[in-house]
Amino acid sequence: MAIGADLRAYAQSLPVPPDYTGPPYNGPSSVNDAFVDHLLNMYKTQAKLPMKYSYLMALDVLDILKQEKSLQRVAVPPGSKITVVGDIHGQYFDFVHMIEQVTGKPSPQNPILFNGDFVDRGPWSVEVLLCLYAFKLQYPTAVHFNRGNHESEMTNYQYGFANEVKVKYEDKLMELFSETFRYLPLATVLENQVFVSHAGVPGPQERLWEDWMQKAPDEAAGVLRRDQQVTLAEIEATNRVCEPNPMDFPLVIDFLWSDPKGANGYGPSTRVPMVYTFGPDVAQRFLQANNLKYMLRSHETKSAGFQETIPNVITVFSAPNYIDRAGNLAAVAVLTNQGGNLDKQFPVFAISYSPVEAVTQADQQFVTQAEELKRPGSTWSYEVDRYALRAVLEGSFRREAAYADEHRIAARSQQSTVEIISRRFSFGCLPFCCSLSSPEAFLFQR
Repeated sequence: MAIGADLRAYAQSLPVPPDYTGPPYNGPSSVNDAFVDHLLNMYKTQAKLPMKYSYLMALDVLDILKQEKSLQRVAVPPGSKITVVGDIHGQYFDFVHMIEQVTGKPSPQNPILFNGDFVDRGPWSVEVLLCLYAFKLQYPTAVHFNRGNHESEMTNYQYGFANEVKVKYEDKLMELFSETFRYLPLATVLENQVFVSHAGVPGPQERLWEDWMQKAPDEAAGVLRRDQQVTLAEIEATNRVCEPNPMDFPLVIDFLWSDPKGANGYGPSTRVPMVYTFGPDVAQRFLQANNLKYMLRSHETKSAGFQETIPNVITVFSAPNYIDRAGNLAAVAVLTNQGGNLDKQFPVFAISYSPVEAVTQADQQFVTQAEELKRPGSTWSYEVDRYALRAVLEGSFRREAAYADEHRIAARSQQSTVEIISRRFSFGCLPFCCSLSSPEAFLFQR
């Protein structure tokens, strides 16, 4: 189906269920604080936005994104701030906790840049995405997006988002979401000082890829080179309206997929073929050539939620306990213009659920379903099973809490070690260990 007037007409023809009690969408001007609050709270109850509104919101966001550039430049005037949010991955309740307790809702006084990977992996990717689109519709110049590697068809059909859209709505809506993803900016420059992309910086000029490179990455660094730096103007002029392909759109791949490494030069990535890693020297040359001070990126889990992975390249990841197994903390970056410089802070947060609330909700659901199954006049008692369920859940939460405490201590220790080593070693001799994520980051970084 064509993305245009025909699709808008189709969306307008869709009915709104008569029992729907959520916020009504009647164009961008209908999105105000009350709409956003109603939407956030509605999703907490697992209710669904009518398909009609989902289509119309996505179409209106697409119109906004078409007016933006591949590289966006955002001013951060003296005394003001901007927050950069890393990967969210459909973890809706952690996302809402972050908005309510850490960042606040976006507004002209509280601008936020969401740095890609809004969807996939987590079970509420649709809800996260539509909340982000509501933010954008309310304050289009205060809410900023960068595209992540999970805003593409290949990953969406592999890691869950496309199927989620099909189950909750229909396949046609996925086509529209994919089109909005293709128009997302690739990078953002804050106050002409800070470069922000989801993953990395431009890769080597000649896109060499040989089997031996994986076995000898140090030797690969000698042949993977970039002699002419890519400028911000060239990034701004890059065609972003595509599905990422390393042969046809190498810069798009670099901004969505690459990773920093401790050793100098470029290297082969272990993620997918024709994706490259970049060392401290590569990052520094790119920053210096474009008069930038440092870079923020996301794309990888970090035990402490953030990490200066190599000098002047800081990773921020905002999905705590990624896919319910990584055990990581999450963080956002808050950049404040103090006397002309963007000073950075990294508020850290953990998973949002309360074990007591979770056990209580499970218990109430068990009782409700058991009562529905109980026949009139039956003397059957489910109290033994109810007690067993509570015991299992409480034991599981105690073990998880103990593990989380241990992990937080280890994460803080690791981060302190990295910061000390970064201060003690010069740019040219930073040890390789400083670029390493935690073991779970390696497992869950994709």
